[in-house]
Amino acid sequence: MSTKLFVVFNLTVSHFTRLESRFLNLDILKQSLSDLDVVYDANSTVICGHKGENTKAELVIHQSNGHDIGFEWTDDKGYDLVADLAFWAQPYSPDTFLGYLHQRYAVNVVLAQSEKGNLELHQYETQPDGKIRLRMGLHLNGVS
Repeated sequence: MSTKLFVVFNLTVSHFTRLESRFLNLDILKQSLSDLDVVYDANSTVICGHKGENTKAELVIHQSNGHDIGFEWTDDKGYDLVADLAFWAQPYSPDTFLGYLHQRYAVNVVLAQSEKGNLELHQYETQPDGKIRLRMGLHLNGVS
């Protein structure tokens, strides 16, 4: 007598991709998204993906195609972008989007830190190549 053994695997494959972004400050991340005119939802805690798949996120960008983009905190390393890249519906590629977001985030970190110290912004200029130039001055006893 021979016995046949059938093994059934219920394998779930995630369609979500995590792009290491390492944004450390949620308020500055929110400001940077707003600076880029990206509408986000800070009240949602879940992003929706392919075939109803969900994952957690602290910030959610809802897309018109029903497949969300999110930012999830990753073990004290910062907020990473999480999305199903097959359904990316933003005007820029994910890499370009993150490039713009990192640039805005860096500017906002500098501005936030300057407010804590004795620095004040003298000039803010976006150059033709997209680079941002900040001219800061030391503020000493009412004299800059």
